[in-house]
Amino acid sequence: MILGQSGADLGYTQGFVPVGGGNQWALKPGGVGAVATNVTVTNSWTVDFSTSTIFQYTLTTAQTWWPLFLNQTNGQTVRLVVTQPAAAAWTYVVWPAGTTFVGGTKVLSSVTGGTDIFDVTCVSQSTFYGNALQYVH
Repeated sequence: MILGQSGADLGYTQGFVPVGGGNQWALKPGGVGAVATNVTVTNSWTVDFSTSTIFQYTLTTAQTWWPLFLNQTNGQTVRLVVTQPAAAAWTYVVWPAGTTFVGGTKVLSSVTGGTDIFDVTCVSQSTFYGNALQYVH
């Protein structure tokens, strides 16, 4: 939906937020964010909450993976889609301090080439709550 140039033209539609579109305003569904391109990682990688909503990672070797959280906003949720190496033993994950998952600490699935999905919500600058969908195939 494209609206006029004036912010006053922007009518309220529940579940949508205004975004600038050059000379005009537009509405997009609230809670919809950018999807980061797939990144191949070896050890640690910064998850910059300010750049995307969904992050995709492919791990390259059997290793320990350390996601580092940066620029998070209280109440913000991001999704991490992590794919295990296709031809190597499975990888371990060490979550940042202050990260708690439903049902306890979550590790990556032990399936070669398997994909795990982790939703992580920032509740304070040093506290994160997570939920895991493991071995999605």
